[in-house]
Amino acid sequence: MNEARAEAGCRPFTVSPQLTALAAEHSEDMALRGYFAHTAPDGTTPWARADLGGVKGVAAEDIARGPADPQALLNVWMAQPEARANLLNCGFRTVGLGAYFNDSGFWWTEDYAA
Repeated sequence: MNEARAEAGCRPFTVSPQLTALAAEHSEDMALRGYFAHTAPDGTTPWARADLGGVKGVAAEDIARGPADPQALLNVWMAQPEARANLLNCGFRTVGLGAYFNDSGFWWTEDYAA
């Protein structure tokens, strides 16, 4: 991700343990409850999840299901206009990437903050 950001003129991401935990929890929740969306079946949005977890400043979220490794994931997100825009948004400086793997596949969430 940081190589792509450098090519776009952005500084590298700083990894946030809090954003990473938030993203990992969402990936696990999607896998275990069998949905694929930013909003959970109970209506909880990324910003509500962040508030509940005491995480401030969440600006955007990308999700993916299927890619089996980080490079494949990056390829998928770079091919999607909204995800690409998030990855290459120079205003987003902090990131957390969460993954969950089970029999139904690979589940990924990435949360961004300024």
